[in-house]
Parts: sequence; structure tokens; C-alpha cells
Amino acid sequence: MFTSNPFRLDGKTVLITGAGGGIGRFLVEAFFAAGAQVVGADRDAAQLEGLPLVRSITFDQADAKATRQAVEAEIAANGAPNAVIANAGFSRAEHLGMVDDDVWAS
Repeated sequence: MFTSNPFRLDGKTVLITGAGGGIGRFLVEAFFAAGAQVVGADRDAAQLEGLPLVRSITFDQADAKATRQAVEAEIAANGAPNAVIANAGFSRAEHLGMVDDDVWAS
């Protein structure tokens, strides 16, 4: 018999972009309910208020340089998250690490 829920995320950190609205808010609540420590990112800090976040980050994901700086600062200060949910309005069928700045901004 199993003694723990295999779907629990206790001790795991999840970074969710676009955390302040719609699907992002739902994802924050769902990952928090599963036990994750959620780091919420959004371009509007006010949208993150009231969410069950361990930390919040404010940056515009359309700005590749700002995104890179914010994520690098988060990793330097707190370590790499166990998962990243790139929810903020970006849709490309490419590996995220291979997207250049021009494609990112388009």
C-alpha cells in the first residue's frame, strides 16, 4: 500500500510566468494546493497580490533581456526551480533556449 500521494509537490519550487491572470492564477492555485512553493512572475506586480506565492518577480516577458535578468537573479538568489511553466503569452514550436531576441520579441 502506498503511504504518500505521488502527485504531491512538497519541497518543489515552480516558477509560473503570467501568474497574475486567467490561466496563470489557476496554475498558481493548483500548484500551491499540490504542495509546491510557487514563484509567480508577471509584468504587473498588482496582479500577483493575494496569490499564495513564496516570492514574486515582476518583468515583461516580451523583453528578452529583462526576462533573462529576472530569471538569472532568481536562480542566483534562490536556486533553480524544479519546474517552469511558461504561461505568459508566448507560443512557438521551438526549444525556449534556442529562441533569439528577434523571434522572442515578435
